[in-house]
Amino acid sequence: MKTKTTALALVCLAATALAGCSTDARSEPDAVATAPADTASSNEDSCSRFETLTVTFATKVTGGVEASGRDLAGYREDLLADRSAFDTLALSAEGDVAERMAAVVGEISTTTPCDLALDPRPYSDAVAAVQTACDAEDVPIDPRHHHGRPQRKLGRPPPESGTP
Repeated sequence: MKTKTTALALVCLAATALAGCSTDARSEPDAVATAPADTASSNEDSCSRFETLTVTFATKVTGGVEASGRDLAGYREDLLADRSAFDTLALSAEGDVAERMAAVVGEISTTTPCDLALDPRPYSDAVAAVQTACDAEDVPIDPRHHHGRPQRKLGRPPPESGTP
């Protein structure tokens, strides 16, 4: 116990000594307090890139091989590249956002495109969890929309327009 108390006292003493080094005695005392705070989320870029990548991936899955313009092997390569991009993105994020992006990677890794198109709920739930984490960091995203156009949800037909 004495060792912990001594260590704590040394940390406090060092912090007190260093506190005087952080400002210039000739500067205004409120200069540090009035500086604008950096309010940008450390996950801002990750969340924005996740939104775009999610829309791109969903478009590939719902479009299938025919829409990709590639053969089956090329289509699979594209999907694997997207999985790798999701993984890289999860590794660049922090905290809850990183954990939730990793869950999306897990869903993509254990699901075939056909299964994903037929039952998108686990994937969609994982994407919604990332959206919630980004929203909590004041970086609102909507991975179902891109450039103002709503994207068709995986596995569900587009709504009927009501016109004959």
